[in-house]
Amino acid sequence: MNKTGESAKIKIDEAFLKLYEEKNIDRITIKEITERAEVYRGTFYYYYNDIYEIYAQMENRMTEIIESELSEIIVAFIEGNITENIKLLEDFYYQYENLISLFLIKKPNIKMMNQIKEIAKKIVINKLGLDYYNLPDDISYVIEFIASGQQGLITKWLKDSKKMDIQSFGDIIKTCTQSSIQYIVSYANANKII
Repeated sequence: MNKTGESAKIKIDEAFLKLYEEKNIDRITIKEITERAEVYRGTFYYYYNDIYEIYAQMENRMTEIIESELSEIIVAFIEGNITENIKLLEDFYYQYENLISLFLIKKPNIKMMNQIKEIAKKIVINKLGLDYYNLPDDISYVIEFIASGQQGLITKWLKDSKKMDIQSFGDIIKTCTQSSIQYIVSYANANKII
């Protein structure tokens, strides 16, 4: 795809996101998107079949971003060195502020939030050397708590317009995560599953 094509697709995506912030997806028209993006209708159809395809691609893009870029942050939470890596969370937020704000705060996407939790759970399980398919109930519940808790804390922080400084926020996540990790390690060692 040439730069002109990339630019047109970016314009279409940005126009869709702005319209989606303003109204429900079923109220958005292709005409509105193309007018706001200042592209021809045919250009829209070159990239997408319909509005729902744009939405699906945005969901997929957000999930890929989270999977590729949040892994290091989640590992830092698990290892307890979030204080040193707190900048990662801040940089991640500022780089993807529009998508994060839209899909997690303004118009929460339950499917995406569940995908984020599953990604976080797999990272925790892999980092701790556990078997994803043979988790004891106790550990399964604690891992669910970690993933849901981290997501809930981050969502609250964003909803509160990040009024807590990033260092203090990181310390809270670290404290909550570490106590849960300690429980898992103790349980796993006592039951010889690690």
